[in-house]
Amino acid sequence: MAGPEIAVAVFAGATLLLKAYEKLKDEFQSKNGTEIRPTLAEAIQKLCALRDERGHIYRAYRERMEHINRYRTWLDEVNNLERRANGLIRKLEERSQSWGFHPFSKLGRKMKSATSEALRLYEEVIKALPTKRGPLPVVEMDTQSIKEYTTLQNCLNLILDHLQDDRVKGIRVHGMFGVGKTVIMRNLNNHYISMVNHGDVTGTFELVIWVTVSDNSQNSSIRKMKEDIATRLKLNMEDRGDPAGRIREELEGMKYLLLLDDVNEDLVLEEIGIPPPSDRNGSKIVLTSRKSRVCNSIVNRSVEVKRLSKQEAQAMFQKVLGNSRTWPVVQQVTEYCSRLPFLIQTIGSAFQNRETEESWARGLNNLRLFPDKGDPAIQKAYKYLELCCEELMGRKKDCFLFTAIFPEVSEINARCLLDCWAAEELYGTDQERAYGRQILDELKTASLLEEGTSGRGEYVSMHKLIRKVALDKLFADSERQHLVRTGELLQDPPGVDDLNQKYRISLADNNLGVLQECPNSPLLFTLFLQKNQSLNSIHIDFFRKLNNLRVLNLQNTGIESIPSSLLKLKNLKVFYVNDCTSLEILPPKIGELSSLEVLDIRGTRVQILDESFLYRQISRVVDIYIPKSIFGGPNSVPLAPFPKTNRLRHLKRLLVSFSDNGSQDAEGFCRAISNISTTLEELVIDVNSYKNLCNRTINVVRDGVATMTRLTILKFIFRDGAEEVIKVVAGNKKIYFPEAGDLASFLNSGSASFEVYVGCSISSHQIPEISQYQCKLKVHNTQGSNFPTPNITALLPRCNAFELIDDNDLERLSQFGTDETASLDGIQGCLIEGCNGIGTIANGGDPALLASPMLPGLLELYMKNLPLLTSIWTGPWKAGSLVNLETLLIEDCIGIQELLTDSTITSNLLHLRKLILANLQNLHRICASQGSNWPALEELRIDGCPRLSELPFQQVNANNLKKLMLVNLPTLTNFAHVVIWPNLEELQMDGCLDISMLPLSNRSTTKLRKLILISMPNLTTLSTDASLVSPALEELEIRGCPSLTLFAFDQISASNLRYIKASQGWWDALTWQDPNVKDIVQRLFRPL
Repeated sequence: MAGPEIAVAVFAGATLLLKAYEKLKDEFQSKNGTEIRPTLAEAIQKLCALRDERGHIYRAYRERMEHINRYRTWLDEVNNLERRANGLIRKLEERSQSWGFHPFSKLGRKMKSATSEALRLYEEVIKALPTKRGPLPVVEMDTQSIKEYTTLQNCLNLILDHLQDDRVKGIRVHGMFGVGKTVIMRNLNNHYISMVNHGDVTGTFELVIWVTVSDNSQNSSIRKMKEDIATRLKLNMEDRGDPAGRIREELEGMKYLLLLDDVNEDLVLEEIGIPPPSDRNGSKIVLTSRKSRVCNSIVNRSVEVKRLSKQEAQAMFQKVLGNSRTWPVVQQVTEYCSRLPFLIQTIGSAFQNRETEESWARGLNNLRLFPDKGDPAIQKAYKYLELCCEELMGRKKDCFLFTAIFPEVSEINARCLLDCWAAEELYGTDQERAYGRQILDELKTASLLEEGTSGRGEYVSMHKLIRKVALDKLFADSERQHLVRTGELLQDPPGVDDLNQKYRISLADNNLGVLQECPNSPLLFTLFLQKNQSLNSIHIDFFRKLNNLRVLNLQNTGIESIPSSLLKLKNLKVFYVNDCTSLEILPPKIGELSSLEVLDIRGTRVQILDESFLYRQISRVVDIYIPKSIFGGPNSVPLAPFPKTNRLRHLKRLLVSFSDNGSQDAEGFCRAISNISTTLEELVIDVNSYKNLCNRTINVVRDGVATMTRLTILKFIFRDGAEEVIKVVAGNKKIYFPEAGDLASFLNSGSASFEVYVGCSISSHQIPEISQYQCKLKVHNTQGSNFPTPNITALLPRCNAFELIDDNDLERLSQFGTDETASLDGIQGCLIEGCNGIGTIANGGDPALLASPMLPGLLELYMKNLPLLTSIWTGPWKAGSLVNLETLLIEDCIGIQELLTDSTITSNLLHLRKLILANLQNLHRICASQGSNWPALEELRIDGCPRLSELPFQQVNANNLKKLMLVNLPTLTNFAHVVIWPNLEELQMDGCLDISMLPLSNRSTTKLRKLILISMPNLTTLSTDASLVSPALEELEIRGCPSLTLFAFDQISASNLRYIKASQGWWDALTWQDPNVKDIVQRLFRPL
């Protein structure tokens, strides 16, 4: 929209309009006839800007205008005056060149008369505007400043950056409740108030609309949104019809910013009447939500708000108090706020009038008892959290409420939580196990659970106030009674009457000593007793009447033995006794727990598990966690092979521990496990040693479980880290080998699809789109292994992707294979990185090239950080080599001076589509010949090549070029020997200091959509003719080009432009061949 500052002034009551008018009027009165020409030109320009707004003014005020006819007359007068003034200015220029100009001539008098007329019309527009005011551009909101809180201010700055990006249409600001999302949004709203007040409205929004969305139902939420937006737009809704249509008409074509606070369900903008943001209207939407995936169809950027730092939380709390309190209890109250601005504000306000330390202590106790006691503001916080929990439905709600029975502020092992949910069948049968992970992710997405990782793996935690609300929901369930008393330092357990007839009991994290009473709870599903380190005795009949118990957690207790009544738990599925350091023996008939799926006995003193336990008695074990002493230690003996059995046909996940480096444990373990289960899916082994001492253990176990066709995870955990050895993803098997010599067993496997990692962890590959290749080999750090080893050479013919990292032995890839074995013939993707010995890809004299070409099927070649690389090929060219190469990337290779030293090589790269050269400090030439013959080339990127002075272009290899990026090429002078770039769509140049002209025009670059020019001080001309680059141009950015002062735009060149980004000073100093074009594109200008 032309004249954005005028548009904003119209909607703000024309205040800026009046200021501009007064300025022009003063200038007119102070100038003589000689100086009248620029004043007339400026007056006409501003009038035309107002005129160009007429369509929008009609649309916004057509039902409220009282003087439509007079307004139309004013528009006609402006059009007539524009034509007359332009004619006078042209005559002035003609006479100035021939006879000179006299200010009191007839022409001078006419110019003064036209200027006077322009000022009159400028004043008249105020009368022609509607008498009823429209909505203000921005309505200021009451909020606290966040400038001193870096965590919040950084989020605001990121949002503002996104709003400057024309690619961004919608932004989601998400985070847990009370983290400060709303205060950030209010500061965002008020940011635009500041811009309007200072007259800085270029490129901003015509209207900023704030809507609070949250409501109990979707329908009422939509209805309320429409009503709020209609009110904001000052629409007359007396007919009480659906305002969506009116809202759509009002906002159509307007550049608006819609701020939606507290969105928790997907929205359909069309239902509300909101025209979707587009390149045409320039509008944006910013919304806040506790959910990180809401409204994906609206947003394309996300900003996560984290909790304040401890220092920020303390500073905010003291600011709310208004005075400095140093009592220890103040710190406790601050910590209770959990670094959440909402709670800091709420709780700080409730405590600010407490004058004594004792009153603060009483207030803290009340906090712990809310909602029964506490300040009304705290009650409000509770109601808000209660509403968040009420949004959960069905299984998701059941899983969420179960999580509350864990101790307050505890790190809950994610896998443990999933096992407990599964044991209680909260998300269905075993076939729906993956659904539990989905629920966990959704609870984290909704910020009801927080996630993290530690040395023990993934965990989640629940905020103490959210937990309080969840527990209240559990306690309100009259059908399923709960007893939860955690972290209370209890020394004696509750009475038997309190334990009876419960659905779940959690007494974790206390100081219980003995459990003598025998509860009568036949409906009890879960019993938590973990972290009672003083608990050393449980009555022999304690479990006798707990027939339905599914989950029993005795982790980290002081028990020395387990009562025999445990065997009555026929429905027990999850049993934790890990870290019970005094436990020496399990019940001899523990296998009678026929439903047991998870057993964890790590960290106990159990010395032996007989073979009946391992394969005869337990028939449905899914997880067995076995202590490190079972297969090792001074008194242990290797387990004899077990007879074949299908009793463990449900075994899916097994976690064991080995002592020392585990090599002896591994052999016995593999003999046992290979005879017990053929259905194992996950195997995790904890080795009490360091990774570099355990290669033999890794190899023994990996080979020992090779016949387990269902195994998807084999993972080792060491003192100094973890290593995944086998991982199957979507049918693709990833396998780790410590050294190349360990590959012997795999060479006979005959796997049709695999990813083999030698000397490096299973990780993501660096070759883009590597998933298209079935068989991949990645080799890392093979120094000292006389690389290439026979095993690597033997495996390569089965591979179609190869990555070699940090090898110092290999000098060139053509060292692989012999004339009988062309090892690299099938390679299609290849990456070489950090290999200090590599000097070239191939030498034409190598024996491997006597019989067959080099890499005939190679499609992608990536070469990074190769200090000795001097060229791609040396010696005589072997026909058929590299003939299918499509992508070539060379990066951080300081030794290379000439990329392709032989013109024969250059002429054979007929399929090369992408060439990327980066940080090649000594590269001075790309091709031996003056130009290359790459007819398929579509993308060329060159960055950081300071000695490169010319590009390898002739017309033939520019015909298909779509993207050209030239960065930090200070000596580049010869841009190209090209006349036409028929398919060029994007040109980016940065730091090309010697370039003075770009050979572009609207005839040679008809498809150019994006042009970015940065730090080019000598650039004076963009085009070779009178018009700019391309009629298809959409994005233009210019920075650091002070010599570029003339813009050869015409209306055709500007027809598709979305934005022009440049500094304000450069833009103001530009010389335009056609000033009218500047008026047209002014609305597209975005100051940097």
